[in-house]
Amino acid sequence: ESNPLKAGAVCNACPRPDIPDDFPDVDFSMIDEYKEGTHISHWFLKLMASEGWDEDKMNDLLAENEYGTGMLYYHVFRTFDVMIVTPKETRDKLRYGSIQRIVSVMKSTVPVLVEVQGSAFEH
Repeated sequence: ESNPLKAGAVCNACPRPDIPDDFPDVDFSMIDEYKEGTHISHWFLKLMASEGWDEDKMNDLLAENEYGTGMLYYHVFRTFDVMIVTPKETRDKLRYGSIQRIVSVMKSTVPVLVEVQGSAFEH
């Protein structure tokens, strides 16, 4: 018996990637920040409590100027084998795609699959 690939996406009101729910070798999780709360502190513990995180540990990291929010995302990304970055839905943001999210995932050393859309990806 093989372990399924843990794929994840964190986005804000973006469409779910077209991955069939019954795809046998992929365990896909999508965190929609629009529904869960736009700040990571609103949904972080829902995902990370099973990894040993509690509210005090999360708040301590958020209070650090050097790490803060970015480090919480780092820990979220590291729970997956691969992250999928979908394009932003709003026209202004679509122009530049999701460059910041792509770079953040890359910095966490987790492979990233990017849906290429927007003028930042042309040429």
